[in-house]
Amino acid sequence: MMPRRTLKWVGLSMLCLILLTAVALSFFNWNWLKGPLEHRFLERTGRQLVIGGDLRVKLGFPLAHVDAGQVTFANPTWAMEKQMLTADHVAFSIDLPALLSGRYLLPEVELVRPVLDLERSTDARAITEIQRDLNTGDGRVAAVVNFQRADKRAASHHHVLI
Repeated sequence: MMPRRTLKWVGLSMLCLILLTAVALSFFNWNWLKGPLEHRFLERTGRQLVIGGDLRVKLGFPLAHVDAGQVTFANPTWAMEKQMLTADHVAFSIDLPALLSGRYLLPEVELVRPVLDLERSTDARAITEIQRDLNTGDGRVAAVVNFQRADKRAASHHHVLI
């Protein structure tokens, strides 16, 4: 059993570490992660994601909030339109407990001036490609996206559930 004084110092050290981490994250330039994120999306989906504006993250629990400006996401090569999504601004929250269990749950997604082009090939490839790209390996699709708010003036489809 640890003496009381040692336990006190361990507790204070842990608290200082947590506070230092919080301060470091508040000053972190999230734009440094744009390249790795874009590369990861390309690896997972075979399609180009471009974040042309700033990337901002507000960590919280159970939801973290992400804001990105000037976002495009490419359609598959067989699609008629080059881009599946173009938006001046994308904001979403991500459920951290779900993320820790391997699922991407986005309870809130906001698109500003979006243009969405959701296409399906004659053999329904869009659905199977999305499921393959997001599959967790146990038969579950790992992402649930519910577009709750979208600027409808430019969106041909504004409610999407994957």
